[in-house]
Amino acid sequence: ISGNFDPGVITLSATLLPGTSLEYMTNALREEANRLASDGATEYELQKVKNRTEAVKVVSEIQLTNKARNIATYETIGDANLINTEFDIYDSVTNDEIKEAMHRIVCESNESLLYYKAKNRK
Repeated sequence: ISGNFDPGVITLSATLLPGTSLEYMTNALREEANRLASDGATEYELQKVKNRTEAVKVVSEIQLTNKARNIATYETIGDANLINTEFDIYDSVTNDEIKEAMHRIVCESNESLLYYKAKNRK
């Protein structure tokens, strides 16, 4: 799952192991989305995502050009100060909010599927 600036957009992705069908992967992603909608994330999953989000943010701002790009992005969406508060927003997300968002947004009639297939290499 990745972040996006558009409300209501959730991205789920997977990389297939050799021999795994697209149908199997699609069904597995739908099952996981349904599990998150009904049960929410486990405490371990939620903390892992928060830790990863913080690490990505810290690393992304080591270089000055990346920090400038982040500030420009926040200014474009209307609040350059988000550079200072973004992680606090992510850190405050609760499991109940995840369940509510997944329940409200995720349904087959609301999904778009995009499959990337590698070319066969010799």
